Amino acid sequence: MILDGTGGYRVVRHRADRADFTVNTYHHGMHEAADLAYTLRERLLEDLPGKVAGGGLVLDVTEIHSPFFMADMTSGEYRYVAAIALYLTNASA
Repeated sequence: MILDGTGGYRVVRHRADRADFTVNTYHHGMHEAADLAYTLRERLLEDLPGKVAGGGLVLDVTEIHSPFFMADMTSGEYRYVAAIALYLTNASA
């Protein structure tokens, strides 16, 4: 799996940010790549809100687009690509 930051913006001045990420999930088999991508999707959307990491509280996670198949000609592996947005604030706020 590879996470790439793709953008974001300040949601509430001095209090909350949005961080956008593209998630690339790879596997040698197409079925396994899809299973990994959708398992990760469920974990991010269901389990990550409310967690604290690096001093930041994850307020919410939203899906920009669900996983879809995209061939990776470089690696030769099956790849699924998704995008998520994290809504963050300072954990001590």
